[in-house]
Amino acid sequence: MLSLLVISCLCLSGGLGGAPGEPNLREAFPLGVYWPWERTGPLAERNGLDKWDFVARELNQLRADGVTDLWVVNLGVPELPRLGEELAARGMRLVAALAELDYKPEWRRRNWEYLGKHAQAAIASVGDTPAVLAWGLCDEPRTAYLEEIETFRQKMARWDPGRPSVVVTMWHDTPAAAEKTNLPALCTDLYPFFSKGNPNGPNPAPRSRQWYFANCQRTAQLAAEKDIPAWVMPQAYAEVWGPWRYDERGDLVALPKAFLHWRPPTVGEIRWQIWSALAAGMQGFYFFVYLPSPREAATAKPYQGPIFPEEIRLQEETPLHFPGALIAPNRRRTPQYEAMVETYRALRPLIPLLKPTRPAPLPEEVKAEGARLGLLSGPKGTRYLLVVNEDTEHEREIRVTLPPEVQQVRNLRTGEVLTSGPARTVRLELRPGEGTVLGLKGQ
Repeated sequence: MLSLLVISCLCLSGGLGGAPGEPNLREAFPLGVYWPWERTGPLAERNGLDKWDFVARELNQLRADGVTDLWVVNLGVPELPRLGEELAARGMRLVAALAELDYKPEWRRRNWEYLGKHAQAAIASVGDTPAVLAWGLCDEPRTAYLEEIETFRQKMARWDPGRPSVVVTMWHDTPAAAEKTNLPALCTDLYPFFSKGNPNGPNPAPRSRQWYFANCQRTAQLAAEKDIPAWVMPQAYAEVWGPWRYDERGDLVALPKAFLHWRPPTVGEIRWQIWSALAAGMQGFYFFVYLPSPREAATAKPYQGPIFPEEIRLQEETPLHFPGALIAPNRRRTPQYEAMVETYRALRPLIPLLKPTRPAPLPEEVKAEGARLGLLSGPKGTRYLLVVNEDTEHEREIRVTLPPEVQQVRNLRTGEVLTSGPARTVRLELRPGEGTVLGLKGQ
């Protein structure tokens, strides 16, 4: 068991959030990744490592790079205590979405005897470790059974009063999660970037970005109305339907007759997903997905069905130059991973300022061509303008026009005080998809 000293150093502050008396997830502000546990052992074997040696090396790298949180799915109760110890030793936290507690299988619905037995075993196995931030009750529960998820949440709150429970919902179920549950955080998964010509999602990229931002805005507003934080699972993966293989670098190669469903996001799109979500009012991130598939699917049968039009079926080998996840099967870090952790590092000093904020209406006179804007209001009249380069492929100079009452503007990433002049315009140089936070001081 962890020492009382370690526990006292790592515990999160409590307070209100979600249902009365539950721990306050507003204090969390996770900078995280989504980890499918079932891939861990096979990837360790692929790399010639013991499973827990593989885990330790990955956690060391993640912690060194500023990743604070994991959302681990399909983890079994027997391995939970060891993972909790590994995370606590590094000051990291876990949403434990346990295989035994996943509410999605039909036979588990309302099976409180089964769920209670395994929940209490999990709770007992971790004691009072601060590494478990929350229990994950279900991935993508549908609206039809969200009221049952609320019952499950209430039972978990009785079994483990010190820790809250959360779920991640698809965008079209997120409003129902706000309405039908008292979850202490709203978390939505949003994967905006689809293959060219794919009718199954917003296309092309400008529409993808608009869809992502609009759903972040909606989730953040719903959360603000309940005084809980909003989290997002952004896209850091690609998905091939049909046969594919890895190349010598560990990148995906889609094979003839396959369909590319979700395409790889670019480096600029990784940055953009973080900064634009912040502009919408989101306060936590778990990028999907951290670990790649440990096995290829070179012999998979080509998809046959109505989902994809035949004209986008691939006719030749198509390298994606991306392993389908943030790291490759040989543990190589991708440029997308580096963009994520670089942005997390830039964001961390700003978190104390952003935690108490709520999304606010953007004044009509605030404009910036080629930028995504968002206004956040904080205590004592503080206001923060988020400015995000909407061009995810090129660096741009962004000119921001401010309201007449703003007397001083400070770029909170650099500390620089910006001069607006009589035109009330300030200039910013932002890399592809990059953003910043401007502190606005009025009369």
